[in-house]
Amino acid sequence: MCSFSLFAQDYFPSNSGVIANNSNYTAFTNATIHVSPTEVLNNATLLIKDGKVVSVGKSVNIPKNTTKIDLSGKPFTHLLLICTPPLV
Repeated sequence: MCSFSLFAQDYFPSNSGVIANNSNYTAFTNATIHVSPTEVLNNATLLIKDGKVVSVGKSVNIPKNTTKIDLSGKPFTHLLLICTPPLV
């Protein structure tokens, strides 16, 4: 008489990806930024931290350890949505 014992894996690893909190600044340099419908800044810098715009302009002070992205000759669209409640 023969007997076999089979063991199955009962551990299922989680693959939730890499979770990293980035608290550094991100600077988009050499960008064409439309500040308003009538004002356009060429070769300007957009500085972002924690998903919020910190500074916009041609002479922005860029802190140390900032991730710099050069947008020379590249299209860039920054979309700002302003949600307001409906007027009754």
